[in-house]
Amino acid sequence: MERAMSDEKQLIEASLGGDGGAFQHLIEGHRGKLRSIVLRMVADPADADDLVQETLIQAYQKLGSFRGDSAFSTWLVSIASRKSIDHLRKRSRWTREAQIISRAAAHADESMLDRMS
Repeated sequence: MERAMSDEKQLIEASLGGDGGAFQHLIEGHRGKLRSIVLRMVADPADADDLVQETLIQAYQKLGSFRGDSAFSTWLVSIASRKSIDHLRKRSRWTREAQIISRAAAHADESMLDRMS
């Protein structure tokens, strides 16, 4: 376990130094776990794939902010969880807005039909 953490630390340092291959190696064992967690949260495979990709992009961009207080996998899961929650909030907001618009359009259609009769 300590060897893995040491390897992980070296991969993080190499990634911060601009080695994209090191970052790919760092995340390769986490992608499946992330997808599983995100899929359970959002219940849509396509959305889960997109959110995992967004998570990994953000992790790469923010790797310098990883302090190492927790495991790298814990940090990735926290990013994925926040992204999933944000996604669900947006989807819920869109759904409510879409329902309101749909009802207003249906009401307008009924009013127009009544006037034409």
